[in-house]
Amino acid sequence: MLHLSAFCVAFLLLLAHVSAFADGWISGKVTDMLGHGVYEIGVWASSSETGYAYSASTATDGTCTIALPAGTYTVT
Repeated sequence: MLHLSAFCVAFLLLLAHVSAFADGWISGKVTDMLGHGVYEIGVWASSSETGYAYSASTATDGTCTIALPAGTYTVT
C-alpha cells in the first residue's frame, strides 16, 4: 500500500509540474472513415522554433489533449 501511495503522490507532482509550464492545449479527435474514435494512436505536436516535441495517446473514444507552452506547432 505504501508503494501505491508513493506512486500517487509522484504522479500528482508530475501533473502539477507539467501544468505549471503549460500555456495552452491542443485537443482533437482521431477517427476512422466511419467517424468512430480510434484509441491508442500516438499524436505528436512539434515546434520547429524550439525543436521540442510533445506527445500523447488517444483515449478509447479517440480524443486527445496535449498541454503545451505558447508557440506554433505541427500536429501529426
